[in-house]
Amino acid sequence: MRRLIRNIDWVVTADNGRRMIADCAIAIAGDRIAAIGKSSAVEREFATDETIDGRGLIAMPGLIDTCVATVHQLGRGAGDLCDIPKFMLERLFVYEAALTAEEAATATLACQLEMIRSGTTCFVDSGSRFAHIIADTAVRTGLRAMVANACYDEFETLMGSFPAAFARETTEETLHKARSDIERIRALGCDRVQPAVALPWMAAASDRLCKEVADLARAMSVRVIAAAGRSRDDAVASRRQHSRTEVTRLKAAGLLAPTSIIAHAGWTSPQDLVDLKAGNANVACCPSMSHRLGTGSLELGRYPELLAFGVNVTLGSGSAMASNYIDVARQFFLFAGGSKTYRLDATIVPPETALEMATVRAALALGLDKQVGSLEVGKKADITMFQMASADWAPVINPVANLVFSTRGGAHTVIVDGKILLAAGKVCSLDEQSVLVDSQKSADALMDRSGLRQFCSPRWALD
Repeated sequence: MRRLIRNIDWVVTADNGRRMIADCAIAIAGDRIAAIGKSSAVEREFATDETIDGRGLIAMPGLIDTCVATVHQLGRGAGDLCDIPKFMLERLFVYEAALTAEEAATATLACQLEMIRSGTTCFVDSGSRFAHIIADTAVRTGLRAMVANACYDEFETLMGSFPAAFARETTEETLHKARSDIERIRALGCDRVQPAVALPWMAAASDRLCKEVADLARAMSVRVIAAAGRSRDDAVASRRQHSRTEVTRLKAAGLLAPTSIIAHAGWTSPQDLVDLKAGNANVACCPSMSHRLGTGSLELGRYPELLAFGVNVTLGSGSAMASNYIDVARQFFLFAGGSKTYRLDATIVPPETALEMATVRAALALGLDKQVGSLEVGKKADITMFQMASADWAPVINPVANLVFSTRGGAHTVIVDGKILLAAGKVCSLDEQSVLVDSQKSADALMDRSGLRQFCSPRWALD
């Protein structure tokens, strides 16, 4: 299939020269970008099967969300008004313990639908017991994904005990499951969907497990997704139990490396910053999760400093339980604006930096920088387009600034691997209404069965 998107008002290539092209055309042959340049020149040289009019649109590399727990989608609102110990042990793990495989499939389908609508073309799942289901769903939806099995081996933490219904696994059992899921995802034979291994909560991971996860990742050539420094509670618990920070624990296990994505890394010591840089580890900041759960990670985290030190910092949405929305484009304003106000410095984190964090930087974190993250000839045709002819965009003088600071979000067109997933606001790869109906039905049943409805019902009287 050969497609031509012509007369695009603005194209942000995010290539090495950081070129922006006005009145641009992008030619797609199969799953690759075949040409990009001024519309008049590309149209003369490229024969096409289908032409798309790009007037009023801005095109950019497909957005990449580097931290999202997709199976938590049915718990939107169930993480309200609680600190991290309660959130983890009385909400999140209660939810996960009650979640069936069928509900996990419904949840991740709904989450991937939200990502498609928001302009996300690729995501990193932060880890669950349902990695193979998430991977199967990504094959179906057309998104690019990195999916990880969650590893735990300590269920009595300083912050409290896991719920009784949560399945306990030994170190050997959780590693065996992780290895099996890696093999199972690879057996799908879809190069869009890659396996990983995850440590979603360091409080529930022994030092031995951390080291074994590092060994497994190296042996099977997969990336590691590890949450560290998420909150003060996590930081204090790590120092009390292990006499060191969570980042130091990851370093000791050999997990500060270019093949690791360290989610959050907000509560960090000065030495942690040095170690993150020295290890060339990638960091995933989740601004909306920090705001929603009140962790202070965005306020007190050293993300602008890490960027200045040369650390690869990216953006993630967290989860529907932790952030309430899965939209990496809406993280732009929170990160850029939050960094300015917390540093009392309007000159830091320009809008171009925020966009890089969800494109070229994110692609590098996934090891996909040769394939995606910028719009260049020969790279995969992963493209996100937004409608600029709207009240929240006009007038357009600096379109990147409008994207970061002005837009309400919601993509116009989303293309992955040359296939159109969202066309002029219409989802193409899913029956959207069916997904929404199924997710509501499943969420209602799950909230009642797990007892979580008490935490997410309206506080005001309901007639």
